[in-house]
Amino acid sequence: MILGLVIVTGCRPEVKRPDWDVQALAPVFNTRIGINDLLADSTVAVGAGGQVRLVTRQKLANLMPGEVAAPLNDTFYNVANIQSLELRDQTISRRLTLGQLAAGAGLTGQLIIASHGSSQVIPPLNGIGPNSFPVDATQFFTSITLRDGWLVLRLENGLPVPLTNLQYQIVNNGPGTATLIQNSIDTLAVREVHYDSLRLNNNITISGQLQAELLNVDSPGSDGQSVPIDTSDAILTQVEVNQLDPVAATAVFPSQNLIEDTATSAVVAPSARLTKVHVSGGQLFLNAISTVEDKLEMDYVVPRGQRNGQTLKFTETLPPAPPGGTSSKTTTVPIQGYTIDMTGLPGASNVFNTFYAVFRGRVDSTGQLVSLSLEDSVRIRTGTSNLRADRGYGFMGYDTIPFAEKSWVEPIRELTGGQIRLDRVKVGLELNNYVGAPLDIRVDEIFAEKDGNQRTLQWSQLGQAFTLPRAQEQQPGLRPQPGRLNLTLDSSNSNAERLIEIRPDSLYTDLTAYLNRNVASSDLSQFLYTEFGVETFLTLEVPLQASLEDLGLLDTNAFDYNELDPDGRLQSGALKLLADNYFPLAFAPQLLLIGPNGAPLDTLASAEAIAPAQTDSTGRALNPQESAVSFPITAAQVPRLKDTQQLVLLLRISSAQPPGKITLYSDNYLDVQLVGDLNISTAP
Repeated sequence: MILGLVIVTGCRPEVKRPDWDVQALAPVFNTRIGINDLLADSTVAVGAGGQVRLVTRQKLANLMPGEVAAPLNDTFYNVANIQSLELRDQTISRRLTLGQLAAGAGLTGQLIIASHGSSQVIPPLNGIGPNSFPVDATQFFTSITLRDGWLVLRLENGLPVPLTNLQYQIVNNGPGTATLIQNSIDTLAVREVHYDSLRLNNNITISGQLQAELLNVDSPGSDGQSVPIDTSDAILTQVEVNQLDPVAATAVFPSQNLIEDTATSAVVAPSARLTKVHVSGGQLFLNAISTVEDKLEMDYVVPRGQRNGQTLKFTETLPPAPPGGTSSKTTTVPIQGYTIDMTGLPGASNVFNTFYAVFRGRVDSTGQLVSLSLEDSVRIRTGTSNLRADRGYGFMGYDTIPFAEKSWVEPIRELTGGQIRLDRVKVGLELNNYVGAPLDIRVDEIFAEKDGNQRTLQWSQLGQAFTLPRAQEQQPGLRPQPGRLNLTLDSSNSNAERLIEIRPDSLYTDLTAYLNRNVASSDLSQFLYTEFGVETFLTLEVPLQASLEDLGLLDTNAFDYNELDPDGRLQSGALKLLADNYFPLAFAPQLLLIGPNGAPLDTLASAEAIAPAQTDSTGRALNPQESAVSFPITAAQVPRLKDTQQLVLLLRISSAQPPGKITLYSDNYLDVQLVGDLNISTAP
């Protein structure tokens, strides 16, 4: 089989166009066929003595591991309420001046106003008031309902005289409780500060329009002492709302996260314990319906999903909901090339096949008044669609991968006939494991087939399991370095030679691979690429020493009759094949005339043969042998020769010299030249 393959798949030399005198022999083509050219599609090994060994292999099986995990289609449904609202602390300050107080104190007050810029004795003052001023916070909020918070009043006496019987209150001008704070101070000395506060809890509602009132102010005066009179001196009033925890508000909100939700998702990998996967395709999707009357920026984040240092994340904008209504947004984002950690939430232990995602809804500060409530919510539907992984890491699980299939042996089908019996053939099984986990391979059956004739492999190790070493990942994403196992089949343990002798055109293989058989699931250092599995080859190392019968060699050459007989005067003659043969083989030649579209037109035969080289007693060629073989052309064949577009030289190996087994070497060759020996009409 192998020698037939050697001959038939030889090189096709470029045709050398003739340049000749029509009165002499006319060259048609010439070429050399050597061992190395004939074996161009295989691996040729040449020993120290020049003997040729053919090393080739035929793929038997390609076992693919399948998917890392089943494609993930997972949906999370949730209603996320606003967990908290953040409002900045707000402070409103006002001044109640000496001039304003004096204006309500009758004649005494007028004298004080008239003394501005001088020093005077201020007499006692009683019953000044009421005086009020708005505490307008509507630029910050118009209404707040509070779960908790504080209202703080600060009073500082900036007048040149002490104050007594100071009565005050803060009134809520909006809906809800009317009076928030009401109290009095017996004495407030010069430059003394007084604080009062109210805890705003139990869903109390306050307005952005508060009113601060000094209901009454008395003063003992300057106690007979002259004091500087400055009507701009004032009682400083400061109202602050702070530590606010709103239930609802119409306010200018700062940028903040309103909603945050975390969900986990598990892939289906029955016996695997995946620590991470590489995503080859799929989609993340989000559907949200909101009652929030503000624009929401929605983030969907897989914190432990990374690609080129970037976190797996997408952001969509949900428009504001109309008052009493809803807004919605649906989006789908394709993802590919991310590596996702599959060990669950941070801090989890002994978790595999699980990743987590975080959903956030936030508002950005717009400077506009917006109504928000803890009763507002976003109904969320998020998840994954057909999320697929092309490689995984961790423990790859337990799996049985069967293979039973016929594979065609393409080159061997080109043999033109004859029989070949190989001597000292070395047959092997080469197993390459591209999975980063150990595999056991059991070969149950191999048989060769040719034209319905089958030969089954008999081998002492059929049905036994062989362990393949695991592959090594050199760089993530690149083809791993396989673990290899080579098994030798020879005459001592098999009938492998008998399978090769029939020159099969197909090989049937039945084998099974076992992933992680007898391996503990605690081995988390494994990996698997769905693109690469286990490759199984039948390997052959053949010394080219064989018994040969009727094997064929084809060599095809282009032909243009007009270059042979430009004047169209050919009557008859012959085509001669001049051979210089350094093979220890005799060849019986024929010339096939091929017309347009590859149609056969005629066959030119010869009774002569190409003689074998002179050989020594071992069958090794010593000297090349010259031969001249003639192919007669009759007048009846001339028209068919004119229609010929290709000449095919068919050389059948008719005998070996010496008879029986011969040995081929790397320096064997066959030189052939085809020339025309023509009878040309001299008639005009």
